[in-house]
Amino acid sequence: GEAKFGTIPYTKAATYVYEIAETAGTTAGMTYSTFKVTVTVTVTKDDATNALSASAAVSGGDTDSHEIKNSYEQPKGSATIPVKKEVAGNGYTGTEAFTFTLTAKTAVDADGKAITDLPTIENGSLDLAKDASGSFSITGYKKTGTYTYEIKETAGTTAGMSYDTTGKTVTVMVGYAADRKSLEATSIKIGDTAVTAESPVVITNKYSKTTYTPSVQKIVNGTDVPSETYNFTLTDNSTDKSGESFTGTGKQASVTGAGEAKFGTITYTKAGTYVYEIAETAGTTAGMTY
Repeated sequence: GEAKFGTIPYTKAATYVYEIAETAGTTAGMTYSTFKVTVTVTVTKDDATNALSASAAVSGGDTDSHEIKNSYEQPKGSATIPVKKEVAGNGYTGTEAFTFTLTAKTAVDADGKAITDLPTIENGSLDLAKDASGSFSITGYKKTGTYTYEIKETAGTTAGMSYDTTGKTVTVMVGYAADRKSLEATSIKIGDTAVTAESPVVITNKYSKTTYTPSVQKIVNGTDVPSETYNFTLTDNSTDKSGESFTGTGKQASVTGAGEAKFGTITYTKAGTYVYEIAETAGTTAGMTY
């Protein structure tokens, strides 16, 4: 629009030069013009009538018509939430890709009013192996305020793994950058703890396993005992077998002559009570009581 100054009365013929400049304001996203307009007013006197008349010449400004022109672009911003995956416990050497999701929960401005024009979560899902790091990216913040998100792990199926599926609430505070032409995350926190690239959101699973190798001692009484391989079978009478797995020879064992017969190693990934029965498979050697 047009801004008018006060009327200037002239009482003397002369040339008067004025400079018009805009005083920069504080509106976020506004680029204020630094151009100046020069107004040259020439006042002349009519010798016959003694009357004064004024004419003005304008130069400078942002346009050919000597306007002072500002430009405005809505401030926008982005945020990155770093995440790290850890697995505590003993013996985990797997390469499982643990899956995490990021969900927007709330967004309010400084007055506590809900923000409806929400930013975009660019990657709502993230897969990380043990000790790996990654990040969620959020773009298109248009309003200052407080935004909350929830990071949650999706439980997998690895035996012995206790998945941390408790949602982690992350708070992102969004404010103006120093130049007030963009928005930025002024703080990212989980609880009272700041979240940074050096201090990411850490989600820790717990992994537990132990092993046991059952065996049986074979004793043969008598004289002139012929050589024979003795065979044994292990029967699993456990009520809950979901926390165990067999490797090696499994539930079969054998030994030639007197000595120790070993079954396959049993790996346990779940606390519990496991019950087994070991029995010998009768052979056919004459004179042998099994």
